[in-house]
Amino acid sequence: LASRRRRGRGRGSGGTRRGSRRRHGRLADPRPPRGRQRSPPPQRYSGATATCELLYARGARVQRHANAWACRDAHWAAMGNDASAALGWVRSKLSRDAWRAAAVEAQAQGHTVFHKAAQRGRGRTLAWLLEDLGDSADA
Repeated sequence: LASRRRRGRGRGSGGTRRGSRRRHGRLADPRPPRGRQRSPPPQRYSGATATCELLYARGARVQRHANAWACRDAHWAAMGNDASAALGWVRSKLSRDAWRAAAVEAQAQGHTVFHKAAQRGRGRTLAWLLEDLGDSADA
């Protein structure tokens, strides 16, 4: 144990084999601290639109709050397992102009709903978005 501490690999020494970014057995989160989480968790939009309806009926507001990365409901919906259904649900709760604005709104890193869907390989969702927003000058 003493020899391990001298080499800087013992517990509490701060050194690790994989670099100093490791904390408590996991890589440190490179994202900014969340603080008070006001945006919905991603599970809300993983295609469970019945749950979305229940939350909406109980007063949840759509496209109003953003997290530390400025992701709003449409961004989260585009990242879900059934992104087309989730985005369709978000679209049904917004006016036409609000939906178009939500689809092209960039979050802190400049990602739009299109970027989020593409990052997760949601080709069917991208086709749906292009068809739905095809006549929009902003999209």
